[in-house]
Amino acid sequence: MNWGKGITITIILFVSFIMYLVFTCMKQTDINLVSADYYEQEVAYQQVIDKKNNLEKLGGKPVVSVLSPHQLVVDMSELSSWDHSEGNIYMFRPSNPSLDQQFNLSLDQNGKQVLTMNQLASGKWIAKISWSRLGTEYYYEQTVMVP
Repeated sequence: MNWGKGITITIILFVSFIMYLVFTCMKQTDINLVSADYYEQEVAYQQVIDKKNNLEKLGGKPVVSVLSPHQLVVDMSELSSWDHSEGNIYMFRPSNPSLDQQFNLSLDQNGKQVLTMNQLASGKWIAKISWSRLGTEYYYEQTVMVP
C-alpha cells in the first residue's frame, strides 16, 4: 500500500463520517427550545434584573422546598414585607416544557404557600417567583431537585 491509497481511504472515511452525522442530525424532529419566545424574553431581561435588584434591597429571599413527592412549599416569611403581595409562581421544567405549571401567589398568615402539583416528575425544576407589593416588583429563581 502506498501513500496515495492511504490518503484516499482516509478522506473517504472522513467524508462518510461527516455525511453520517449530517443525516443523523437531519432526522431529528423534536428540537425543543427552552422557550418559544426567547428573543422577546432576552430583550426584556433588563426588567428581570431590576426586579432582582429590588429583592436584594428588600433583604431576605423566598425559600422553595419539597414537602412530599407532589407538594412544594414556598416560604416568604423571611422577607421583611410579604403581606399584601400579589404575583405568581411558575414551575419550569427545562427538559420537558409540557410539564410546566403556573400558580397564583396566595400566602397564608405565616407567609407560606403549599403547592400541590399533579405531574411533579423527579428531576430538576426551576421555581420562578414574581410578585409586586405597593408598586414595587420583585423576582426570584430557585432550582429545586425532586427525588
